[in-house]
Amino acid sequence: MDDLPDPVKDIAEVVGGSTGSHRWELITAIFGWGAVFFLLAGRGKTNQERSPIVTIWDRFKLGFTHKGNRGEPLPVTSDAPPDSEKSSGTCPRCGTHSSFEYLNSLPLTFDGGRLHHRDGTSTPTYSDRATVMICRHCHQGVLVLEEAWVGDNPAREQPKGGGVITWRGFHWWPNPGAVLHDAVPVHIRTAFNEAVQAVSANCPRAGVVMARRTLEAITADKGEDKGPLHQRLRALADKNLLVPTLADWAKEVRIIGNAGAHYDPMDEVSIEDARQLLGFMKDLMNYLYVMPAELTQRRHRTP
Repeated sequence: MDDLPDPVKDIAEVVGGSTGSHRWELITAIFGWGAVFFLLAGRGKTNQERSPIVTIWDRFKLGFTHKGNRGEPLPVTSDAPPDSEKSSGTCPRCGTHSSFEYLNSLPLTFDGGRLHHRDGTSTPTYSDRATVMICRHCHQGVLVLEEAWVGDNPAREQPKGGGVITWRGFHWWPNPGAVLHDAVPVHIRTAFNEAVQAVSANCPRAGVVMARRTLEAITADKGEDKGPLHQRLRALADKNLLVPTLADWAKEVRIIGNAGAHYDPMDEVSIEDARQLLGFMKDLMNYLYVMPAELTQRRHRTP
């Protein structure tokens, strides 16, 4: 028992008594070998093959990566539609940020492997699946097509080996759209809705191009419909319609939108870039259209 790790010995001495006793040896054996089996149970296996305890622990660590004011683990927040890795997000049906209840999953794309069970039977393994989740706000179902990931890469691109397996969404039904205030002009809402649908279909380049088009529509609606987009944005800033922070973000939309529209192998657009730009566009429309409209409504209600 001398070759067991010191932490195991320390725990065993507290629970089991003095070193050298039979009780101490029994408990160190249980702790030592139990830890080994626990750590090795999920090594190099998919979620379909891993020990349920290891899988639950991995999902707990992945789902709770932020800390609160007291150091407590808090779930990751996201404005993207939900999937099995992130059980909260924007509902494709009602457009509300909500939590979701996992209902069931069915395999879609089989990868050629098989999972053998103790009773002698086996089942095929898979890399894509369809998952149904229930929005806790509108109480309606959402269908998510998900693919297996190993770490930060899709499992189909990974060589065989170890790593934590997660399931990440790449398509949703109903198609997520944009739920915008009526104060936003219809043609601007239409352009932005196309951007949201493109990003939801995992097409970030198409999404940022439509985000840029939305920005062009906004500048035209505000009286700047001549010249290149960067000149229009400068004119809006000079009119104090765009505060410096919003003007800087608008430049980002223009630059990344250009990157999405023109091929450059060194200038890729990630899905995170696209989602961040869509978030800014919503803030911009809120600043230019929604806040003034709500202020006007409030003043009209005030006696």
